[in-house]
Amino acid sequence: MQQERDGAWRAIVDLPIGQLYEFYYVVDGERQTDYQADGFVSNISGTQKSIIHAALPQHRPQKEQDRHKELLHRKATMLRQKVADRTRNKAHLPQSRAIA
Repeated sequence: MQQERDGAWRAIVDLPIGQLYEFYYVVDGERQTDYQADGFVSNISGTQKSIIHAALPQHRPQKEQDRHKELLHRKATMLRQKVADRTRNKAHLPQSRAIA
């Protein structure tokens, strides 16, 4: 684990998707649970373990996807228009002539 600038300790672990994992931290020799975990489980001796559910992020709803596509289409159209305007304006600029 590495401590980040905000003071939090973080580790990146590759876990197979769709399963629950139990874990706990050992801090200064004592077991600690992660109170920001997805859940908790207690064992027979009464100690708790944190639970994390390895899952993919939820997909955007179709309506949101369509809105995102529309925004991208508008941006692309605006960029094409800007390029066309610049090309048109360059064609109207006076050309410099060499003096002989």
